[in-house]
Amino acid sequence: MPDEFSQQTPSGRVGSNGAEAHHDDEEISLIDLLLVVARYKRVILMTIGVFFVVGFLYAL
Repeated sequence: MPDEFSQQTPSGRVGSNGAEAHHDDEEISLIDLLLVVARYKRVILMTIGVFFVVGFLYAL
């Protein structure tokens, strides 16, 4: 009978503290992250610009 507090990973292994074991295929690539930032560069810059203008006008 499985313990109600233990969690099994897809491979069936359980960590010693109940946490799932780390898998290499779950890592985030920095190149992929930079590509997403580059793809949304315009949205990011527009958001920063809008808040800069609002903050500047508020400071006056």
